Amino acid sequence: MMLGRLGVGDYAIVVTDWAAGRIVWQSPDRGLRKADWGRELSEVSKATVQVHVPLHIADRIEPWMHCLTIYRAGEVVWHGVVLQVTATASGMAIVGWDGSGFFSRRRVPLARKWAQHDATQVMRTMVEDACGFADATGLVEGIVTRESRVWVTAAWTPSECMLDDVVDDLVKMGLVWTVVAGRLLIGPVGAQHTTATLSDRDVDGDFTVVKDGAEVVTDCHVQGKGVWGQWMAEASPLGLVQGIEKADGAVREEECVQMAKRVVEDASVTPRRLVVPSGARLLPSAPVGIDELVPGARVLVSSRQTGVVVSSTMQVREVQVSVDEGGEDVKVTLGETSVTQEVTDMPDPALIDMRSPYEKEQASKTNTSTGSGAKQDEDGATVGTAPA
Repeated sequence: MMLGRLGVGDYAIVVTDWAAGRIVWQSPDRGLRKADWGRELSEVSKATVQVHVPLHIADRIEPWMHCLTIYRAGEVVWHGVVLQVTATASGMAIVGWDGSGFFSRRRVPLARKWAQHDATQVMRTMVEDACGFADATGLVEGIVTRESRVWVTAAWTPSECMLDDVVDDLVKMGLVWTVVAGRLLIGPVGAQHTTATLSDRDVDGDFTVVKDGAEVVTDCHVQGKGVWGQWMAEASPLGLVQGIEKADGAVREEECVQMAKRVVEDASVTPRRLVVPSGARLLPSAPVGIDELVPGARVLVSSRQTGVVVSSTMQVREVQVSVDEGGEDVKVTLGETSVTQEVTDMPDPALIDMRSPYEKEQASKTNTSTGSGAKQDEDGATVGTAPA
């Protein structure tokens, strides 16, 4: 559903008691003074609202006990748990985290071992394990997933690490996630959607183009479990810029090589990051809606105003919206797309030998017995033929 053009929107704030399932307070027509909310790729988003409330209501709202929901044109655009309440004689400020804020407040409860499983499946299961009980924001119920084809071989010890430790490890492997309107999107969900083209005339202010060479790599070495792989860009004008990546989940050489290749393909060219700075905003005439500005979504961009030509498909990295009596400002940070989000280009999972030690021993005896292709050396000892 389209939520109307940018710059204009009827906002409402609702505070609810998630355990009791009832509304504690709802903003009247002129109850909202200011609201700031956002969305960010693979990060917890926050919202801050400043409202006029009766004094007895200010005393009722408590962190972690209540949820904050922001509506725009009758549709939810942000939902999370109340984290901080600041009350003054003139009003009250409420700060909230989206549901992913619980990642740093929930321990890993169960022992699970993953062997070449999709990172999307791993994160979904771990989130369900840790957040399924007392799910204040309904995060688990609203999960949306898309396969990442990032294969994970790992295990996390229960009660010795927090859920955000697991999520951080998965993000380092290439998984992306975000929370939009209270729903957790795991995998390159946003990458399935492309907005209309944004140009210089769609922005009230100047584009900022940042060329950051800090993450450039033209020769990558990936170290897996007892195996390694390397990939180097051919005839790169940037010269030799080397890097080492750890990949404990990689169990075969070709996995390491493919991972090294992806790193080089992503980082062998200085990335151009397009930022709409804090003093600028998307104009109401911009051909996009709030519901389209999902972190990870593709945005066609054309700009020449900085002297640095940018005309490519980029992705939404962060969205920040500020609302007050003067209207609505929408700020967007765009970044380069990543090859790890091109699902069709990702490799198949590695084949893992799941046989027990006994089964492996029996197979070894079969492969080294007389008549099975084995031969004898000069001392008469049997030399086995390695299994295929």
